[in-house]
Amino acid sequence: MLNFFKTAIKKGRVSHSYLFVGENEEEKKRVALEFTQMLGCSTNPPHPDLKIIAPEGSLKIDEIRELERWISLKPYSAKWKVTFILRGELMTEEAANALLKTLEEPPAHSLLIIFSNNIRGLLPTIVSRCQIVRFTLLNNSPMANSPDIASGDLTGLTSLENEKDLLTKSKEEREEIFRRVLSWWRDILIFKLSRNKKFLFNKGKVEAIEREAERYSCEELEQNIEIINQTNNLLKHNVNPKIAFASMRLKLNEATI
Repeated sequence: MLNFFKTAIKKGRVSHSYLFVGENEEEKKRVALEFTQMLGCSTNPPHPDLKIIAPEGSLKIDEIRELERWISLKPYSAKWKVTFILRGELMTEEAANALLKTLEEPPAHSLLIIFSNNIRGLLPTIVSRCQIVRFTLLNNSPMANSPDIASGDLTGLTSLENEKDLLTKSKEEREEIFRRVLSWWRDILIFKLSRNKKFLFNKGKVEAIEREAERYSCEELEQNIEIINQTNNLLKHNVNPKIAFASMRLKLNEATI
């Protein structure tokens, strides 16, 4: 796993937000601290560029607003300002919605790592904006994951191509479709970067993932992910779905020519 992060740093592809999921608290903290050190930020407290939020009860909106103020400031001595949110499932819905702004428009120097025992305790909108890293108790080995795509959807985009069907679905159903499609493209990108199958969540589609990884460059994969994310965000801001879908299809076609 640390090699995965080393590769991301080397290639300049560090995500601004990670979600560390699992009950192995010590392993999650160890990996987070070592990753932070790789980024040149000391983990010896108190360090001005490292903030650890450890709620004892509910994590409320005032704490998130303070985090947003802090993370918007330039780093004091490191290149990154790093935040750990321990027990992210304790965020109130109000606090989680406030955090979305930072996840959607993160400062260039910011890195946020959310810890949670169970992904179901978090809002789907929080989950969809983070790169997920799973930690298991069986072998103490973390695996980068994302929610599984729909069974049989080998392109990941077929569920977005039927505009008529999408328009009949509820907002929540559309978000779930986008979340699954994004997991597919993230798996391809992760495999392209690491060449390691253990980091994949869509393990039943390894052959297809390997095949698609050969077809696309990292830049094309990142572009596809960005286009789908942009479309999803437009829908959340009540842009006309027909216009949003038409624009998405056009951009995806241009990106993969």
